[in-house]
Formats: sequence, structure tokens, C-alpha cells
Amino acid sequence: MSISIMSIPADDEVLLSCLIAVPDEDGPFPVIVTRTPYDKMQFAETAKGWTSAGFAFVAQDVRGRYGSEGEWLPYHDEEADGLCTLRWVIAQAWCNGQVALEGSSYGAFAAYAAVQGDEQGLISSLITLVPAMGLRETAFHSSGAFHLLDRLWWEASFGTSGVSAQERFWEAYARCPDAIWHLPVKELPLVFPMELRHWPRAIDPEAEQETIRLSDIRRPVMHIGGWHDAFIGALLNNYRSLSERADPRPQSLIIGPWTHEVNKTPRYEARSYGPHARLPLAQMEINWLRHTLKGEPLSFPSVLIFAMGRGRWIAPPAWPLPGTITRTFYLTGKGMRLQEGLPDREEPYPSCHYRYDPAHPLPAREYPSFRQDLDARSDVLCYTSDPLDEGLLLAGSACLRLWVGSTASQTDFYACLSEVDSSDSAIYITSGLARCVSAAVQEAIAEQEAEISLKPVCQWLPRGSRIRISISSSCFPEYARSLNTLGDSLHQTRFVPADQTVWHDVMRPSCLMLPCHNDALERWYYENETSV
Repeated sequence: MSISIMSIPADDEVLLSCLIAVPDEDGPFPVIVTRTPYDKMQFAETAKGWTSAGFAFVAQDVRGRYGSEGEWLPYHDEEADGLCTLRWVIAQAWCNGQVALEGSSYGAFAAYAAVQGDEQGLISSLITLVPAMGLRETAFHSSGAFHLLDRLWWEASFGTSGVSAQERFWEAYARCPDAIWHLPVKELPLVFPMELRHWPRAIDPEAEQETIRLSDIRRPVMHIGGWHDAFIGALLNNYRSLSERADPRPQSLIIGPWTHEVNKTPRYEARSYGPHARLPLAQMEINWLRHTLKGEPLSFPSVLIFAMGRGRWIAPPAWPLPGTITRTFYLTGKGMRLQEGLPDREEPYPSCHYRYDPAHPLPAREYPSFRQDLDARSDVLCYTSDPLDEGLLLAGSACLRLWVGSTASQTDFYACLSEVDSSDSAIYITSGLARCVSAAVQEAIAEQEAEISLKPVCQWLPRGSRIRISISSSCFPEYARSLNTLGDSLHQTRFVPADQTVWHDVMRPSCLMLPCHNDALERWYYENETSV
């Protein structure tokens, strides 16, 4: 293998720095290209794996990062710079005309951006991992809530300078713990001790940015993600959109019990995932490209899903799982229960209430953690089912429909789904959020149905465990606080407490709808021989 570092010109003559690895054997070769803001040199070992498999490999620093010239403006130049890079690669003597793109996180966005502009058919296949699908998509929840801590971390660590500064960020965050509480959020750069050059752009949902047009993606794609990754919803949306189009190309989907660090089994006090939670992903990626570029047989199922709680993989034909059914649990104030029948007509407690004070938000804990201390707070309502008569596989995105009211004219409702085990410990499974706005300006929310879509999961609940849904109005600092005032809270300093109401009677039946599967674990069991 020969490795070289060289720069290639973009269309505006800005030089983009590349690590290039070519096998020692006679070429030409198919080429793997990855473009990253996280330093091309981290791919030196990866390059050895690709070249030993008969591929040339190119890793490029995106514009303005590490060795590349130009201004670094996240989510702005990736389509043009990507296409320019591909044209240069195709022209090299060591390229056989077949080029595949691989990208993780921001790199996945860069890969999609290049493909959607590839009218010449330069790209043959893609591998995308934990895709960060755009500035707005990563900064804002679908409800409009702002991902405060994650965005602050990324803008300070990666979004401002030419090199990464993660360690500096966490030191600064620990040194200035009050900064995250600052209002208005738009002025956070005034109090945080690191430069946040693009903060005004990050908090603007209408900021100019490149966006991904999935309708323009007509290539085979291998989608890889983790159930505990913030972008799992985007990954599944990409897979479904590209699989269900009228002229689909081959698609592969792999989801493990991983965080944003793919194929690294996380360690949680409340959960463990067994010895087979990792896969031989490097070999699988090579096989995927040989399959899509050369027509070789695929050596693994095109869909592989890890079922948490059972420590096993399943290989269904598609996602969502064919044969998924919905089990509906209704909230009732009598005993604060979840029950599978409608509330009684003579429901003695047609509504429950709590006070949400933005000065004392619920602390974020969106990972497999014990939550009974949070559930015990006075600003949280908890509804719990009877013990399950038999085990239950949750597979998909649960939906909570709530009839709500508030003394505020604009507020949030946050829902957390947990498993309550035999020791009464409540263990986080998934969560979601909805923003409610009064139908009449400056008036309280009198009565409104809110729909909260929870993050997708594949989680086994054993017999005897109970299901709990916990309702509150904050998850800080994962999300910026709702200030209970109308308008853009990122530009506001004034906040007020709000008295929140959840109704659950026959006329206003609040319910939790769970996507379940009866025999997926047995029907599609996949034996993974990789153990750690």
C-alpha cells in the first residue's frame, strides 16, 4: 500500500487536502471516498483495511478544516466540493471508474450531498453511518424545540475553528456550569468561554443551508446506526424513503444497541447487551461494496436489527417489521394506571395536574438509566400498567396522544417510556416531545390534543414487567426550556410557571400506542458469531 497526502483544487481553486491510499498490486481499483470535518488522518488505519481488500481509499478534510483551505461553514459547500473531488478521483489512473462514498455523522451528510448532485453517475454505492442530515435537522426537534446542549457542544468543539476542541469544550462546560442556563439562548456566546462563530446561524431554523433531497438519491445505500444515537429517526427515514420509492435500489439496514459510536457496545448501569452486540462491520462493508459494485452475493441479511432486552439479532425482511400490531393503553387517573380498555364513563379522576416552572426543569437523562427519582418529582405525572402476562417486543415508534391544557399560551409536553421491573426500578426506554400553542393569541391553552412521537426502539419487555409513561414539560439541557411564553423562546428572557393539565376521560381519552410484534425474535432469529 502506498499512502500520500496531497491537495486537489475545488471549483473555486480552494485546495482540499486528501489522504490517498492505493494498493501495491497493479490497478486500476474501485475507490472509496470519505469526506470529513473530523480530520482525515484518523482514517490511516481504515485505509489499510480497504487497500488489503483491493480498494483504493481517499479521505478528505472538508473545506476550512484541518489541512483544507477556505472558510468552514457547516452544511454549506458539500455538494459542490464533493462532486469536484469525485471528478478528480475518476480521472486518476488508479481508479477503475467505480467510486463509492462512505460517511459517518456529518460525513454521511457530505456523501448524500454529493450523490444528489451527481447527474453524471459518478457514484456507484454508499455506506452511511449515524447520519447528521442537516443544520436544522440536527439543531431542532421536529416539534421546534432546540437541542441546546448537543448544539452547544458541536458548535464549540467542531463548528467554529479549523481543528476539533472536544476536550476544551468539556473543560469550559465544567468551569462555567451556569452558562447553559443563560437567557436569551441567542446570547449564549456572550457568557460561554469558547468562540461560537456560527451560533446565530445554528439557532435560526430558517438559516441558509444545504439540504438533502432524498428523491434525488438513486443509489444502493447501506444504512448503519444505533438505537441510542440521536439520529436514529433520520437513519430509518432515509432507509424507508429509499426502499419504498417506485424504482428502489438495493438498501441494507443495520441497527445495533449503539450510541453515535457505531459498533462499540455502551456500558450502562441499568442495561447490558450481552456478548454478541458487535458485528464484523468492516468485513460487511467490504462485502456490501463487492455486492453492489461487482454483483457478488451478499453474505449477510440485508436487514439486521438488535433486539435490546434479549441480547439477540433478528434478520427481518424489512423495517418496520412486517406483521407489527398496535397495542393501545389508555391513561386513567384512578390509580394512575395504563389500561387496555377505555376509561370508565364514571371516571372519578378525569384529569391530573402539575406545575411546570422553567426555573426548575426536569434534568435530561435520555439513555438507559434508572428514573424513579425523576418520576417522584411533583412536576411529573406517571401512569403505570399492570404486570405483563407475557413478554412483549416493542418494535418501532410508539405514539402518545394526550388531551392537554395549560395556563400558558405556548408550552411543551415531554413523555418518557420506561420499563418498571420487579424491584420497582424504572428504566428508560425512549422519549419524545410536543409543542402546544394556543388557538387564540395570548390566551391559555384550553383543551388540545397533542401527539408525541417517541424515538424508535426494538426493546423486549419480559413477563412481569410493567410499562410506564411519564409526562412532564422539560428535558434540560437536552432541549432548551420552554419559557411558557408565545413566540421564539430562543430570543426571550422572560418566563412564567404554567399549570398543566392532562385529561383522560371517555370524551378526551389520552392513550399510548405501542408497535409490537408477537414472534419476530423466533421467526427472524440471526446467530451472530462475533462476541466480545
